[in-house]
Amino acid sequence: MVLLHASPSGSATLTALGERLAQSFTVYAIDTPGHGDSDPLAEPEPEIADFGRALGETLDGLGLDRVHLYGTHTGAKVALSYAVTRPAGVASLLLDGVGVATDAERADLREHYTPTFALRGDGTHLLAAWQQVRNMYLFWPWYRELEEARYATPMPSPRDLHELTVGMLVAGEHYPLAYQAAFACDPLPLLRRVGVPTVVVASEHDPLFAQLERIPSLGGDVRVVRHRPGGSDDAALARVLAEHVTAHSAAVPDAPAAAPPTLDGADRTPVGVARGFAVAGDAELHLRSAGRGGRPLVLLPPAPASGAALDWLLVPAGASRLALAIDLPGTADSQLGTATDRTSMVEAVLAGLDGLGLDEFDLYGAGAGAGIAAGIATRAPERVHAAVIAGEPAATDLPDLAPDPLGLHLVRAWHLLRDHALRRTPAATGRSGPSVDLAVCQARVLDLVKACDTYAVALRATRSPARAAGGRVPLLAGAPHPDPLAFVDPAQDAPPAGIAADAPAILAALDAVDG
Repeated sequence: MVLLHASPSGSATLTALGERLAQSFTVYAIDTPGHGDSDPLAEPEPEIADFGRALGETLDGLGLDRVHLYGTHTGAKVALSYAVTRPAGVASLLLDGVGVATDAERADLREHYTPTFALRGDGTHLLAAWQQVRNMYLFWPWYRELEEARYATPMPSPRDLHELTVGMLVAGEHYPLAYQAAFACDPLPLLRRVGVPTVVVASEHDPLFAQLERIPSLGGDVRVVRHRPGGSDDAALARVLAEHVTAHSAAVPDAPAAAPPTLDGADRTPVGVARGFAVAGDAELHLRSAGRGGRPLVLLPPAPASGAALDWLLVPAGASRLALAIDLPGTADSQLGTATDRTSMVEAVLAGLDGLGLDEFDLYGAGAGAGIAAGIATRAPERVHAAVIAGEPAATDLPDLAPDPLGLHLVRAWHLLRDHALRRTPAATGRSGPSVDLAVCQARVLDLVKACDTYAVALRATRSPARAAGGRVPLLAGAPHPDPLAFVDPAQDAPPAGIAADAPAILAALDAVDG
């Protein structure tokens, strides 16, 4: 069973539904291109058919020849487009909340629904995004704050609002594209053409519920349910979906066995970086990889920053060897699992590397990642050829970032990182005076708030001294990470010592270590 989410977030919003369905089915929840961890489409103004085509390519890549398909809002129109063009690949279709707008409504939505957010030094653009998402549960459309536009729907929990808002912010400049494709798509011609068993539903709390009345009686394979039992309850929806699927499961083969994670790198983004996950016991660790062959280089970032903060080293390293940057457990896109101290974090990273088949490698660790790199060199010295240790984790206050009903935790995260950057001295930053790159700050804030519940546990676990036992692994001192937003504690009164934070210098130093 394949689940497609609504805009503006990613597939994480379908976790509760997916977990219920997984008791009886193999469930795949897929991020729309440009959302979550999916790359955007190449088309500058994609249409819904482009998203449907991308879905087909994804299912082909997963080896799923025939599936049950569920989509909600934007995901419903993507699912419908795919089912019309490739009916042999769809055993049943359930569309939850299909917008059937008039031409005037469609034009209004396309003009006003997807504003962009200009980055502001005070972080208030984050509050604007939160307010937009919150208004989606107060008015339809969200930007029409009039009494006649009010509708009765339960306000989601702060955590659910957080997931939606962070998902929209992660999509960034790409978030309007799927919305715009969905608004431009009139589903009625597609519904008349669909040739698979289809149920169209909506919760009475859904602003699109009233638009079900605009769907004429189509007969044949399409059935419209005017009221979804159970309202917005995931358990009730799971029952409706399971009943529909079970009635049409005869010709659907079992899902193929899950393939173990690999670093084949067959499909990479334009900058040569692929993304994936490594399994580490009860958790998954997010990674970015580049290149192939040679002695692998494992990069551990200055958490709470993700591995993307080390692209300046990852991409050049990939020109001559396999390189991968791993988000530390409990930070950015990596799960914490049971890794609650430095020892268990080291074990989690090693378990992830075991699953990827990496027996011997070089290490580069910055800030919090330096502590884990040194711990790996201590725990498994026979596997580490050499390690560059670039700075210690900064002893920074770690405030509570639990989601706030008004989104204030996002501003706390922004100022935590911004103030940290402003405190860095010119000597540490290499600049004529302290300054903050707002785009970099935004990226680091999103890394931080993705793991708002676990980041503090992860960072406290990395604050042990960075030493390798017995000198069995060559440890090379690296200059603290050059990003002023990194939680690295540089020397305050002198330029940083050690290997320069420069990719050629680091790679040359590692290669110079005798095997």
